Amino acid sequence: MIDTTRALFDRAWTPTLVTDPAGLVRDANPATARLVGRTVDVLAGMRLEQLLAPGACGLLAARRTARPDGYADAIASVRRPDGRRVPVHAVTWPAGPPGDEMICCLLPVAAPPVVRSGDSERPALTGPEARIVEGVAFGLTNVELSRVLHLSRQGLDYHIDRLRRKLTARSRAALVARAYVTGVLDPAAWPPRARVPEQSPVRLP
Repeated sequence: MIDTTRALFDRAWTPTLVTDPAGLVRDANPATARLVGRTVDVLAGMRLEQLLAPGACGLLAARRTARPDGYADAIASVRRPDGRRVPVHAVTWPAGPPGDEMICCLLPVAAPPVVRSGDSERPALTGPEARIVEGVAFGLTNVELSRVLHLSRQGLDYHIDRLRRKLTARSRAALVARAYVTGVLDPAAWPPRARVPEQSPVRLP
């Protein structure tokens, strides 16, 4: 990196990593170190799959190969040394020609602290809504959700619309953030698990 780019990289508020195509971290900025609870020196040489929850890297790789521009994104969670998980919107794209370095940004989707709500304060979700919010938090697309949950596109749209109203969320990322903040999703669980009694767990791919 040239000096100007280095300065921008180091001072950026967005947690950003530079990896090789296999996910080996070559560089990370201080914002990433603060997010994941590790120093920049420790991060260099780690694998991305050591930072993100299981399944997230595979999902990113599958989506990256499906697009000609190599762009991919997924809702995931970062594992901190203290055991806490921080939900993030992981976005990756090539830094140059194929086979060169990759850029990975980890955008926190739940900046406010997670509220340990009681059942009376937590938004009441139906079984299908709980399974949908788990799938969205895992990073499944609407097509994948429809297939896994055996719902029509219209049925899925109906449930997602209800979820957005219940959680006052305008986007998928906001839906996941609100689910963590209100205590609907358990921040210690991966794959994502909703705190809803007597629900059948969704089988995520």
